[in-house]
Amino acid sequence: MKCSFENFFLAVLLFALFLAPGRLIAQESQGAQPPAAATTQPPAVPELADLIPLATALSSRLVSLENTTANGVDLSQVEKQLADISTLGDKYAGQFTELQTSASQRAGRLPALKAAIKSASDSLTEISKSLNEKVRVFGNLRKEWVAEQQQWNVWRPALLKGEPLPEVAATLTKVKGIIDTALALLSQQLKPLLTLQERVGALQTRIDS
Repeated sequence: MKCSFENFFLAVLLFALFLAPGRLIAQESQGAQPPAAATTQPPAVPELADLIPLATALSSRLVSLENTTANGVDLSQVEKQLADISTLGDKYAGQFTELQTSASQRAGRLPALKAAIKSASDSLTEISKSLNEKVRVFGNLRKEWVAEQQQWNVWRPALLKGEPLPEVAATLTKVKGIIDTALALLSQQLKPLLTLQERVGALQTRIDS
């Protein structure tokens, strides 16, 4: 009888040990579950006391932008460089075609022509770097103002809900005008830069091909 009891106890113990690892693994897998992704909360609607100061700050930013863009970006030198390189590109293309059909002149003139073409290509690369940096600066400014526009568009319905004070509506109208003016200024700066970027790309393709 004693032997049967000991055998029964041993069987229960072994069964418990057999189940234990599975339970531990299940607990570990539950503990290892990644936390739920935090949801992005929209910016809180400003209090009435903060509305006019926020609009004033935007107005100051616009003044700073107007001062920055007052004289515009002088692209006349870049346009002249591109015109000169385009003329040289046409000249080099004609010379290269001529040398391909004239074996007697090819050996002496071809290395010099290739060096001239490489010099023109290097000049285009430098122009491209300068244009890219200007586009990046104005592009980042535009991003900031677009984000500002989106934020105020979210706030506007909440601020005009119910019976808003006339001053609130006037401030929102003023803010819209500020943002529209800033985006228009930045578009004026970006359009010629983007046009020149296209010209540089087309010239680079012509010279390198």
